[in-house]
This record gives sequence, structure tokens and C-alpha cells, in this order.
Amino acid sequence: MQAHAKIQDKKLSFETEYGEALFYQKFSGKSVTITDNDEASANLHRFYRGAVLYYIKYQHASGSWKNLKDLHIALKKEFAGSYWTKDLHGNQIETVDSFTGISKRKFRKFLDKVLNWMSEQHFEVCDSEAYHKWIDSAPPAGEEYPPLRRLRETYEMREKASKPWRI
Repeated sequence: MQAHAKIQDKKLSFETEYGEALFYQKFSGKSVTITDNDEASANLHRFYRGAVLYYIKYQHASGSWKNLKDLHIALKKEFAGSYWTKDLHGNQIETVDSFTGISKRKFRKFLDKVLNWMSEQHFEVCDSEAYHKWIDSAPPAGEEYPPLRRLRETYEMREKASKPWRI
């Protein structure tokens, strides 16, 4: 069970009444261990996967990144580091660590490097506050973040113009 709470004025302050009730119901009279949650937040991951990757895809050289997974791996190699290991056949392969369980500090540092690189490439950089406000407004399912829609449409027009033989 996970219950999210903050310690304020020497008391636990839960995010929801339901979480508080469950916590006390399950652990009343028992010893508990409280650990600091240092994992990168879902909001950071959502911003990275839902906006940053697409911003790069749609602004990078036309057709460079058809697969967001390959783009993600390339960014991790470039900005989070990679290492060499051997596969089962003894061949050397370059690999990167998973972001599962990465600390907020490390993920923020990685994300800052990516955003700085985007700026250096003269790419439009996604505004995280505006993106989170849009997400928090609970847009209808399937609705696209407006600046991202504009980038996608521009990308699609460039793709179409570069391949006039396409129907």
C-alpha cells in the first residue's frame, strides 16, 4: 500500500481523506517505516514523454525519428550516459540504464540537459508550466496539446512537400 503524506507541524498530512483512512485502518497499532519519495514524479515523466519527445520529433530533420523509443534511447545515451557490456554471444553492445526508479534530481538534470540542447538547436522548447496547466484542465480524450498540434501539422506539411510522389 502507498499513502502519500507530508509531515507538517510534527503531524502527517495526507493528500486525501480516503488515503488517510486506509492508512490508519491498515497500520493502526503497528510500527511503520516512512521513507522519502525521491523518484521522479509522474508529472515529469508525462511532460517528457507527452511533450518533449514529440517536440523534438516534429522539429528534427524531416523523417529522422519515426520511432519515439529510438529517440528516447538516443537522448538517454547522449544526456544520461551509456556504458558498454557484452551480450550472450560475447559481442560488445552499448546500453543505457532504465529510468524506472530514477531520482527526481537525476531525471530533472537529464530533462534540463535535453531542454538546453533543444534551445541550442534553435528548436521551440515546450513550456512545462503551460503543458501541466493544459493537462490539469482535463482535456477530452484524444485532444492534442495545441502547440504540439501546430508542430505536428507543420511536420506533416514538410513531409508531404519533400515527397511529391506520395498520394
